[in-house]
Amino acid sequence: MFAASFKSETRKIFTLKTWWILGLVMFLLTALSAGTYGLLAMLSDQIPELAMIPIDALTIYGSITSAGYVIPLLSGALATTNEYRHRTLTPTFLATPKRGIVFSAKLPTQLLLGIFYGLLGLAAAVGLGAPLLLAAGYETALSDPSTWWLFLRIIAVLAIWGAIGVGLGALVKNQTVAIVIALVFTQFVEPIIRTIGAAFEWVSEAVKYLPGAATDAFVGASAYSALGEVGSTGLEWWIAGLVLLAYTVLVCALGSQISWKKDVS
Repeated sequence: MFAASFKSETRKIFTLKTWWILGLVMFLLTALSAGTYGLLAMLSDQIPELAMIPIDALTIYGSITSAGYVIPLLSGALATTNEYRHRTLTPTFLATPKRGIVFSAKLPTQLLLGIFYGLLGLAAAVGLGAPLLLAAGYETALSDPSTWWLFLRIIAVLAIWGAIGVGLGALVKNQTVAIVIALVFTQFVEPIIRTIGAAFEWVSEAVKYLPGAATDAFVGASAYSALGEVGSTGLEWWIAGLVLLAYTVLVCALGSQISWKKDVS
């Protein structure tokens, strides 16, 4: 039954254009971020103030998550809210009465999409960032095992964000509201809180446990760490990973138990 649900979820994803549109946005966002930092590295010799920003290969590659972790989050949320928007839950539940199986089948599909978005981001960051680093006289660090370990963590964390999106979509149900929450929180609310945390010491400890801050800490390099923001690398990577998994379990549990089991209108 799970295999049939997984096949059905895969078919739903690739029937719509959303997956490749989000993939294109992911590629462009990462290219913009990596290109910006690469140009800053090139200009650091001409502009002394830029030399104060510690830009290196890991910072450029790690910018994938800072710029693009919202993409798998949106993908997961859309995969769930589309069921409510297009009223496909009723026939889905008639075909598979066990709602937990339907919900759980969405998780591996979004995990795989998160891996796909991570690979796209790496292609953009390395494809554009590495040549700019070489032009600026920096090492690309592609022969360093720690760089490849960074790549694996980037892919893993983007997969986790896809699962968080599934839970968010199930919890909120309304597609517009889910999109607004995802964008406003990741692009405005949390960055503002992290900026405040840099000014007030008593906030800094709590800031480290925010999902975006835990993401940066898990990856180990990001735009925030380059700018010296509080909560960028405050946790050990494995603790940050546990924090993200806790968010995933919490949001998915709430979504599946509170909203997913209600009567479908």
